[in-house]
Amino acid sequence: MAKILMLLDKEFPADDRVEKEIHTLLAEGHEVRLLALTYHKDKEFEIIRNIAVYRFFGSKFLYKLSALAFTFPLFHAIVRQKMCKFVKRFRPDVLHVHDMVIAPAVLDISKKHKIPMVLDLHENRPAIMQLYAHVSRFPGKYLINLKKWRKAQIKLEKEADRLILITDEAKKYAVDQEGIDPFKIFVVPNTVKKEFGKNFSLSYEIESRFKDKFCILYFGDTALRRGTDTIVEAIHLLKEDIKNIHAIIVGTGSEDDKLLAQARSLDVEDRVSFEGWQDVRWLNAYANSAAIGICPFRRNLHHDTTFANKLFQFMGLGLPVIVSDCPSQVKIIQDNACGLVFRADDAADLAEKIKHLYLDEILRKKLGTNGKKSIEQTLNWDETAKSLTDLYKSF
Repeated sequence: MAKILMLLDKEFPADDRVEKEIHTLLAEGHEVRLLALTYHKDKEFEIIRNIAVYRFFGSKFLYKLSALAFTFPLFHAIVRQKMCKFVKRFRPDVLHVHDMVIAPAVLDISKKHKIPMVLDLHENRPAIMQLYAHVSRFPGKYLINLKKWRKAQIKLEKEADRLILITDEAKKYAVDQEGIDPFKIFVVPNTVKKEFGKNFSLSYEIESRFKDKFCILYFGDTALRRGTDTIVEAIHLLKEDIKNIHAIIVGTGSEDDKLLAQARSLDVEDRVSFEGWQDVRWLNAYANSAAIGICPFRRNLHHDTTFANKLFQFMGLGLPVIVSDCPSQVKIIQDNACGLVFRADDAADLAEKIKHLYLDEILRKKLGTNGKKSIEQTLNWDETAKSLTDLYKSF
């Protein structure tokens, strides 16, 4: 069994995937410690749900430097020095780093101390960053060099001893477009646990507000790149055909003012509920109020090679799902017969698919049942995490 030091560039316990991975490895008999970067006055050490969490602290200056991590080398020099102390103290057999922000510093430590490194990429960071507003406007436009981020990601993927990606599509892209050795890549989708939703809270207040409405549900980051504006436009197109049509949008984003303005301009303010950020425990109450779950992401390299956790959440709660035609999402829908697909950024096509399910209650129930069954049988963390355990058996 291995002594594993996991390294995270953000707060914990805010990351469900990291927690699931650690619990899986602990159950396999590995010794796991988590070292997380924090910019707040958290405890330096604590046990959280049986996980040993250590923290190293960063200043406000370091936080600002993180956005320029691949523009100037100072950020990695600072975090490398801080992490080295823990590596010398724990003497791990494996360094397991999540995402790429602190990965160059971990790679340096890996080489210096001859400790294998696992690079666990939750997303294609350079691909998603090009969609961020602050990267395309002053001063980020001139300070954040995405070419350097892309070059660094490929270098990290090639030099890591093992690489974790979250979809087969991401693996194919890494092999075909970046020249990564396929034999060191392990695909670990971020599925939900079998028991997902069983301990969630119900809410009469939430459910009563949407009684007698035909609701579609979106849950998560509300940025326009997620296709949330397509939902609003589709509601506008359907308001005459489906008199009780209603969209529930749960979450927040930097472009919420644009969504609100769009709803006003299309005269659907009373048909779209912007719920703001809500704890995930209320997802069941919202799902009970909805007939359909929506994953309307726009097409880009990031969305084409990943899928949002909400897709599995909707399936686990028994909702039929309508997704945009991002390949990774399409494969889940087709393989599990749990929803319909529309052309990304095409509100008329989305409206047509919503209307199809509105008119066919039997199909809605069938798709929802298929999705829930898939989560219970194959698309759950117990099954998909087997690739993670196989990775550690490969050392």
